[in-house]
Amino acid sequence: MVFFSFHDFAYAKEKLKIVSSFSILGDMIQAVCQDHADVVCLVGIDADAHVYEPKPSDAKLILQADAIFINGMEFEGWMKRLFEATKTSAPIFKATDGLKPLSSSRIEMIPDPHAWNSPLNGVHYIENIVASLSQIDPEHKDLFEKNGKAMIDELQNLHKWAEKEFGSIPQNKRKVITSHDAFNYMARDYNIKFYSATGVDTKSEPSAKTIAQIVDTIRAENISAVFVENITNPALMEQIAEETKVKIGGILYSDALSSSNGPAPNYLQLLKHNFMELLKTMRESMEQAKTAQKVSA
Repeated sequence: MVFFSFHDFAYAKEKLKIVSSFSILGDMIQAVCQDHADVVCLVGIDADAHVYEPKPSDAKLILQADAIFINGMEFEGWMKRLFEATKTSAPIFKATDGLKPLSSSRIEMIPDPHAWNSPLNGVHYIENIVASLSQIDPEHKDLFEKNGKAMIDELQNLHKWAEKEFGSIPQNKRKVITSHDAFNYMARDYNIKFYSATGVDTKSEPSAKTIAQIVDTIRAENISAVFVENITNPALMEQIAEETKVKIGGILYSDALSSSNGPAPNYLQLLKHNFMELLKTMRESMEQAKTAQKVSA
């Protein structure tokens, strides 16, 4: 994998202490290691990793960690400061190692780090996590591989289901407005066109020109709904929805899990929830179009 050094903990009987940069990745790791490691996420549920500011307690967790997992693809720029401040010697694994990033749909040459929003990429994440955990805890390699295979089977089945379901939607109805540019990998897998108000991160506010372009797109493409995200302020999408007289299609979980009693408490549920929200709105748009045709006939 990437830039790591081995510790004596590799053969220790205590639970591994693992730090994950954000909640979605942390859940993948927990699914593979189960109760053989304590996984702590620096950026928690419903929180935005793009604008996260590290706390002193994060440095303490880094220093106590037996291993650290990050997404990579420039997702957690703030992690570099933690590594420099702590001078940690723990192994640091990139879950996206070996994945070719897509460019932002808004700005070419800017990598989209949200690779986890594709179940097929999720398979790659799990394979990297299994390999990484097996290196630092070879005693439980068989268990990690077994748990990883179970997760991979679910992801592959979910992909096949989503491919069939989105394939039943006419191409002109597979169009989505979101808060930020987090779904390029989903767009690739299921031939969906996503339009976003901001780029691959949430650090900057969209310009008046960009908002006007989104409004024009909704009207020109007959898009019937816009989606808010759990990590962003819904005010902008609500403003656009009001101006264009379209509805809020629902909440997409793009960069973080929900609470345990929410609709996206783990990685698989997050993917399923997002797919179902999108499909529901697309199907409603299809029915509205059919009704309009009957009225005009």
